[in-house]
Amino acid sequence: MDRFAAMIAKMLAPPVAIIVCTLTAMWVLSRGVDNPFLVGLLRAAYWLPALPLAIALAWIAWASYRLWKWARGEANTCECGGLLGSDRDGRYGPYRRCLACNRTVARRHYA
Repeated sequence: MDRFAAMIAKMLAPPVAIIVCTLTAMWVLSRGVDNPFLVGLLRAAYWLPALPLAIALAWIAWASYRLWKWARGEANTCECGGLLGSDRDGRYGPYRRCLACNRTVARRHYA
């Protein structure tokens, strides 16, 4: 796996994990309706996993938009060509971390 594939995997791993957990929770909630003691609680919690699912889908859409802008050359990039993450406050001022090579890039080099 090259560093650009790792960059894409790093961007998409958290929302995919949220989707897997949400689908597992939905499966567990759908299987537990047969229990007479938990029917009321499970009916109330049946739509609860929809919010994390919507958040994960929005996260994937945002990551895809950022990757699309990076592929067109319109995003802030590192010297290696990787996409820069979000701004962070550091000891010597704001910086961003490259998602491909994990190098820190000071604001004066990308803004």
